Amino acid sequence: MSNIIKSKPSSGLDRVIAGVVSIIAFLLLAAMLLNGKNSENFAGSLLTAILLTVLVWFITLKMLYTDPKIKEQNEKLEQQRIARSQFVKDSKTYVDESFLGIYIGGSGNELKENTKVLLGCSANSLYIGNLSELENIIIPHKEITLFEISGEGTVTTNAGIVGGGFGVEGFIKGAVVAEIVNKATAKTSTNTFMRLMTGNSEMYFHISEREPAQLQILFSKIFVLLNASKNIGVTSSDKAKSIGDELIKLHSLFKDGVLTEAEFEQAKKNLIS
Repeated sequence: MSNIIKSKPSSGLDRVIAGVVSIIAFLLLAAMLLNGKNSENFAGSLLTAILLTVLVWFITLKMLYTDPKIKEQNEKLEQQRIARSQFVKDSKTYVDESFLGIYIGGSGNELKENTKVLLGCSANSLYIGNLSELENIIIPHKEITLFEISGEGTVTTNAGIVGGGFGVEGFIKGAVVAEIVNKATAKTSTNTFMRLMTGNSEMYFHISEREPAQLQILFSKIFVLLNASKNIGVTSSDKAKSIGDELIKLHSLFKDGVLTEAEFEQAKKNLIS
């Protein structure tokens, strides 16, 4: 974890450096004492040598010293890192594919705002892995009463500088500079939002690793079940028309490059089944 405190735990290199510094200090002290015997200010030379040696020794001890509290904190953080890593691996027993999201609010659940979570979908349930408490939340598809995916997806922004100048030459130079600045300041971000409701809870998530269309495919089983519950009493011709409309939408996304061919085929298969 990046939170590990960068303390002064001594390493092998630290000890080698400290040993070399100590030898240099002793040699320097001996040289100053020998030179001091032949000088008029022997006492001053001796005092300087002693102070310098004490200073070097203080630095040496500081390099070798490890604060027990900092060491304990580092060990605790390392244990947390290992536990979280194992938790992520264990999540594969619930879902084949998961992605990172942030719980941004809601009610009727024990998640805290801004908690990082793992999200995924299995054949029968929606998976939420609480990375803060290392707890698994399993919500059966049949308990979900509302499921929405929204957001603008991936957006690229920059400084928005427009080139300009006097004359053709000035305009060209300005346009080149503007292009360079805009490329240097360009930032790409993905903003996808997911809303989930059950009989007694409501949850909102922000996802920056998946496009809305990708989540639509990943959670297609939930949408199919919700649509099935709404379509009770609807005639077969109405259902066929609805499926046809959805296929047209999927094909449009595929043509626009939003969906890959594999994603399009999988979504089509899920829709028809």
